[in-house]
Amino acid sequence: ALVLACLAYFVATYDSSSNVLTSSKTLSNISINARYNAETFELSGLPNACEIVVTGDAANVNNAASKKGYCQLDLEGYTEGTHTVKLNAVGYGDSVTTYISPSEVTITLKKKTTRQYDLTYDFINQNQMDSRYILSEPSFPQGTKINIRASQDTLNSISLVKALIDVSGQTSDFEISAPLVAYDSKGQAVNAEIVPSSITATVRVSSPSIEVPIKLNPTGSVPV
Repeated sequence: ALVLACLAYFVATYDSSSNVLTSSKTLSNISINARYNAETFELSGLPNACEIVVTGDAANVNNAASKKGYCQLDLEGYTEGTHTVKLNAVGYGDSVTTYISPSEVTITLKKKTTRQYDLTYDFINQNQMDSRYILSEPSFPQGTKINIRASQDTLNSISLVKALIDVSGQTSDFEISAPLVAYDSKGQAVNAEIVPSSITATVRVSSPSIEVPIKLNPTGSVPV
């Protein structure tokens, strides 16, 4: 980031020999798109974003800065292991020069494998459901065995898989598509490919009491 700041300072100069104003702009939080075989490999170590300094003719810089460019990490052909790979700026055109920070990243590719887990569940948003209703244990027509595809290290970190069943506003038996989430032993969500990513849950809703109208039958007379 310091190198980019210095570069932006020195580049914003006027070229008297060509009468062209050279300018620069720093673009922050630029997304990084990784190209790799996601079916075979799990990717780790990729930063969330990068910075780009765009330099060139002032008009071209302004035009490039308005575009929806991004950084690309091309991992096609890379195999399992740790690699240091250069980032490339995409979408800013050929009329400007781009400088990326970081210019390269170190990532790790791990081969995926599949393991089966037993499904558990959580009712969510129960505070948005009338307290007089009682929920039964859900049933899952698709079964309670869930496949997760990830690296061996990621699979070893998974303690349980839950279906998150939203019960907000429910007053009678219902069926809902519940997203599936994998958790580690500390209760933190684990980023992994769950197959399927959601499951149908059927829940019975009952109430131990019923509402009946109250009818008053007064007797006697009111003293005057």
